Amino acid sequence: MMNSIRRLSQKTSVFFAIIFFCLACEAEKKDKNYVAKVSDSLLTNEDILELKKFKKNERFVDGELTRKWIDSEVIDNEAKSKGIYQSKEFIKLAEEQKIKFAEVILLNEYFEENYEVPGNFELQSFYDSNKENFVIQQSGFVISVISFTDEQTAIKYRNLLVDSDWEKVFSKFSDSEFLKASIEKKFYFVGGFYNYEILKLINQMEDGEVSIIINSEPDDFKIVQVHKKYERFSIPEFNFIKDLVEERYKIKKTQELYKEYFSKLYQKYNLELKTE
Repeated sequence: MMNSIRRLSQKTSVFFAIIFFCLACEAEKKDKNYVAKVSDSLLTNEDILELKKFKKNERFVDGELTRKWIDSEVIDNEAKSKGIYQSKEFIKLAEEQKIKFAEVILLNEYFEENYEVPGNFELQSFYDSNKENFVIQQSGFVISVISFTDEQTAIKYRNLLVDSDWEKVFSKFSDSEFLKASIEKKFYFVGGFYNYEILKLINQMEDGEVSIIINSEPDDFKIVQVHKKYERFSIPEFNFIKDLVEERYKIKKTQELYKEYFSKLYQKYNLELKTE
C-alpha cells in the first residue's frame, strides 16, 4: 500500500513538473518574442497586427504604433502609482465622458439601422438638386493611368490609344501578364494629386491628349490620358465626381437621421421646455 502511494506521489510530482516546465517554456518563448516591454506588460508582433485592425491606426507604421503603446503604458503605470484613477477629478471627468461615449454608440447604431445606401438615381437627383454645392474651389482634372512592367506592351497600348478610346483599348490588355496597375477616369484636385512628375506632365497636356511613356523607375512604364480639365469655380459632371456626390449625400442624410433620432428621444422622455 505504501509503495503504491509513493509511486502515485512520484507520478503526480512528475506530472506537475512537466506542466510547470511547459508553462515556463511558453512564458520564456513569449518573452523572447516581444517588441516592447513596460513593467509586466508586453507588446508582441501579434499585438501590433491586432492594433492595425482599428481604422484609427491604419496610417501608422509599426514603429509609430509601438511608440504610442509605450506612451500609453507608462502613463497608465504612472496614473496607477499616483492613485489618479481613484481621484475625484478623474471620476468626474470619466462621468462626463461616459455620456459622450454613449451618444456616439447610440447614434451610430441608429444610423446603421436606418441609412439606406443610395442607388445611381438617388445620387444623380441629389447632384442635380444641389449643383451649387459641387462648385470646386481649386482646379482639377479627370485622368486615366495605366502601368506595365514591359516597355513593348506599353508602346502597343499607347499606339492603339492614340486612335481609339480608353475603355476599348483597356479591354484588350486587362488580362495582360505585364499589367501592373490602372486607374480609369478618376477625378483629382490639383492640390491633392499624388505624383508630382505626372502632375507636371498633365499641366502641359490638353483634354483628350495621351502622354509619352513615363519610365521613372525600373520595370514601370506608365501612360496617362487627360480626359478633361476643370478650372476653379467650375462644376464637374456627375459621372466624374460620383464618389464625392455620395460622400456629401451621406453627410446630409446623417445629419437628417441624427435630428430625427433626437426628436424621437424628446418624445420618449417627455421633453418640456418652459418659456418665460
